[in-house]
Amino acid sequence: MPDNAWRTVLIDKNVDLTYSTGNLIVKGDVDKHIPLCDIRTVIINSLQVTLTAYLLNELRKNKIKVIFCDEKYNPCSEIVSAADNCLAPQRLSEQCRWQKKVKRLLWSRIVRQKIKIQAGLLDRLNIARDNKLDEYLSGIKPGDKSNREGQAARIYFNALFGAAFNRREESHINSALNYGYAILLSEANRTIAGHGYNLSLGIMHRGATNNFNLSCDIIEPFRPFVDRIVVENNFSALDKELKRKLICVTNSQVKYNGKITDVKNALDGFFLSAADSLNSGKINVGEVEFI
Repeated sequence: MPDNAWRTVLIDKNVDLTYSTGNLIVKGDVDKHIPLCDIRTVIINSLQVTLTAYLLNELRKNKIKVIFCDEKYNPCSEIVSAADNCLAPQRLSEQCRWQKKVKRLLWSRIVRQKIKIQAGLLDRLNIARDNKLDEYLSGIKPGDKSNREGQAARIYFNALFGAAFNRREESHINSALNYGYAILLSEANRTIAGHGYNLSLGIMHRGATNNFNLSCDIIEPFRPFVDRIVVENNFSALDKELKRKLICVTNSQVKYNGKITDVKNALDGFFLSAADSLNSGKINVGEVEFI
C-alpha cells in the first residue's frame, strides 16, 4: 500500500466484491471501480456481502486492512497478514529482549500522555474537571502500580458523560466508543505489523487470548480523539452517520512533536519512538496533542 493511500471504503449493503486490474469492484445496482492504490482500509459492515479469495489476496498484497463487522455492526475481526515483512524474525528477537524495567518506565510515560490529553479535551470542551487529574499526572510511578490510569479514567468519563456513566454497561455511548476504539486498534495493527513487529507481545497489556496486546498499548494516548467525536455528536443510537465520522478518526488532525499531522501518521511516529525506547533503553517517546 502506498504511503499516500487515504481512502476508507465502507461496505454496508448486499453487494459482491471482486478484483480486476488493480481495482476493487463493488457489484450492486451500479458497479463501482475503486483503485487499490487509494485504499487504506475496507470495512465490511454487512453479513450479506460476498467476496472472492482472489480479492482478499490482492488486498493483503497491497497491505490494505480489512475489517469485518458482526450482526450488531460492531468491528469483530480483521485480516492480519502472516508474512508481509522480512524483518519479522529480527523484530521478534528484539521484542523478546525488551526489559521489564524499560517497559514499566515507558508505560508510565504512555499513561501520563493519555491523562494529559484527557484533561486537555475537558478543557477544550469547557467542562469543569477535578484537580485530581493534575495530581495523577505528577504521581505516576513506573508501571503505573497505583493505577492512576484507571482512577483518571473514572473522573474523566464521568465529566464527559455524567456521574452515572459506566464504561462496563451496555449503552449507545459505549457502543460508539468501542466502535471508534476498534478503528484505532485496526490502524495500530496495520502500522505495527507493517514494521515487522509481533502484535501479541505487548508492553503492559498481556492478555493470553489477546492477539493485539502491543496495539492496545500504543493506542492509549489516542483514545480521546474518539471520545471527542462521540461527545460532540448528539445521538441516541450508533447510526450510519456517526459510524462514518468514527471511521474517519484516523484522518483527524493532531499535533505530534509540535507539528500538525493526522492520527494515522502520529500513530506511526508514536509507535516507532516507543519501539526505539524499548530497544535502546532510553525513554524518548513522541508527544501527541490536540490542535
